Amino acid sequence: MRTASFQKRSRTILYLALPIIGGMLSQTLMNFADMIMVGHLENADQALNAQGVASQAVWAVASLLIGIGSAVQSWSSRRMGAGQPRQSGIALSLALWSSIGIGLPVSLLGVLYASDIIQLLIHNPSVRSLAEPYYTYRTASWFLVMMNFSFRGFFNGISRPRVYFTVIWISQIANVAFSLVLIYGFGALPAMGVAGAGLGTTLATLLGTIIYFIIAFFYQSSHGVFHIKPTGTANWRVLQTLWKLSIPAGLTGVLTSAGFLVFMVITDQIGTTEAAASTILVQIASLSFLPAIGFGLAAATLVSRNLGAGKADEAYQWGLDTAKLGSGLLGAIGLLFVIAPGEFLTLATHNPQIIARAELILQILGLGLFFDSIGNILSQALIGAGHIRPVLIWNVVGMWLIFLPGAWLFGLYYNGGMPGLWLPLFVYRTGLALAMLIIFRHRHWVHIRI
Repeated sequence: MRTASFQKRSRTILYLALPIIGGMLSQTLMNFADMIMVGHLENADQALNAQGVASQAVWAVASLLIGIGSAVQSWSSRRMGAGQPRQSGIALSLALWSSIGIGLPVSLLGVLYASDIIQLLIHNPSVRSLAEPYYTYRTASWFLVMMNFSFRGFFNGISRPRVYFTVIWISQIANVAFSLVLIYGFGALPAMGVAGAGLGTTLATLLGTIIYFIIAFFYQSSHGVFHIKPTGTANWRVLQTLWKLSIPAGLTGVLTSAGFLVFMVITDQIGTTEAAASTILVQIASLSFLPAIGFGLAAATLVSRNLGAGKADEAYQWGLDTAKLGSGLLGAIGLLFVIAPGEFLTLATHNPQIIARAELILQILGLGLFFDSIGNILSQALIGAGHIRPVLIWNVVGMWLIFLPGAWLFGLYYNGGMPGLWLPLFVYRTGLALAMLIIFRHRHWVHIRI
């Protein structure tokens, strides 16, 4: 009986998760395509190093802004579960106003101080000269990214994940086209190199924002999108709720992204080849990590919606079943990294030194994918329930007290090379999975109101 119930739930989980995973997979594949295009430039090691550090620097700030997407999803799914669909769009409207009031000034500051930030992060002048224009173009789109994640949270929250899937695929295909032309040049357009990848991504992000606004227009009457401005006591209370949810979620993201930025800086101290190998490993790992986030976002919707309907036991079971299904599928995919690491690495580069540095690490990441998926899925389920603080605490502890000190100690200080750099990540992510499982099973989160 339980097996049949799990099979039935699995179909619902996959209905929600697969479009999200498809969208995230497209994003990773297109980022991977950018990496391939940059990786085949003449100065591939420096170009990959510049893109890797600059990308992490971009997301170190963007992660704080996009936390509002999780808050919008939690609000929207709760309202849908409570039978109040016209209230579900309030959070999106307020999030879009916040993107203009907060995200746009942050974008301008990022552009103004791009040179200072890159100079602080990269000591190699040649790499720095490649990273600065890339970073400048990417920071200009921070407020657009904030809008896009707000839209994603809304459509996932009302169980319309195919909207996100459609928009992200269009955007990422455009990203490849824009970047290909801008990196290598075409006709009268000069070749911009690494900077072209940054500008191409920003243009594709703008295109995605425009498409989202057009689609959301059709949800005005049914879900109350675009009907309000951030004025009035009731709306102010909703805005306070959004930021109460989004700030911890954003801090989790920004501290994680900042941690990987520090990791890239540590890696750069060891050598340019190691930094290039780590850049490729991060992108390949995302092919499997982001689908886990996709399952997690589906879990967040299912958990929050059932809590909104007053079904705490159902919310718990949906979250647990999503973790079982997602970790099982992704754990099987991780075995491919163990069996054939070289085939994945040669997609990004033909440099034998970079491949040699990365092969063993990719196999280790593949072995840990089952546990990492459990941590990612249950983290998102807890965020959807509004129980964000323990997710923040355990991510900070794992990242800043286990992973980074371990990478510095064993990778740099004791000259442990790539294994010394990456094995502490395996310890951190496995510990996080165990912590999230224990917290989720205690069910304190069922009493949180949004």
